[in-house]
Amino acid sequence: MYFYSIIGWFGAIIYLIAYALLSLNRLKSDKPTYHVLNILGACALIVNGIPRNDFPAIFLNAAWGLIAVIATLKTKQKKD
Repeated sequence: MYFYSIIGWFGAIIYLIAYALLSLNRLKSDKPTYHVLNILGACALIVNGIPRNDFPAIFLNAAWGLIAVIATLKTKQKKD
């Protein structure tokens, strides 16, 4: 379980970094980097929630990650 806790903390920190960078105008929400950070955070927190059967957290992070994937695809389409 210790391994999953480390992964979970990594995900939480990645989420906070993404939000802080966005809030401090270091990242823009229309850039893929912001969404990739959210995807990484979501995946890490999903991995953390699975062995704990933490279904609300798994659902929330899966939805958050899916939104980030869609946003990444939309920002990529804008470039093309």
